[in-house]
Amino acid sequence: MMSFPIIHHWDADDYDAPFDTWVACNQAYEIANLSSIRISSKKELKLVALNQHYDVIGAIWVDIYKSDEMNEYTVYDFDVAVHPQYRNNNMVGIKLINNAIRDYESLDDENKMIRVFVVNPRLVSVLEKKYGFQCDGFDRYGTVMYHYQ
Repeated sequence: MMSFPIIHHWDADDYDAPFDTWVACNQAYEIANLSSIRISSKKELKLVALNQHYDVIGAIWVDIYKSDEMNEYTVYDFDVAVHPQYRNNNMVGIKLINNAIRDYESLDDENKMIRVFVVNPRLVSVLEKKYGFQCDGFDRYGTVMYHYQ
């Protein structure tokens, strides 16, 4: 028996996926818009959370880059969005973050870090207590910036 949500690595060319990948992409961006999360044009859709009907209920977008300001660290920068109906339900956000961290850990680079700009105050607590993220500061929108090494 399959448990939900299913976390799936999104790939536009995944012709064996049990869903239309471009419909899933559109659903993911709609969820980000519903959540008032602006996804940077540099970030690519990486993970989608699916319900039992293979509708997207959450997603993660990622940008991986070398940072000059961070002593040449490889930075894994991600955004997460969960449909309002599925927040606090089946731990969709946590499962997405767990998968993103596994993806980050698989990077073949010893000098790496995660950077995430957090707009959800409840997520700040989760990142600190569950994952050991640390606050780097605030930007002009009051967003807390965290990193994890």
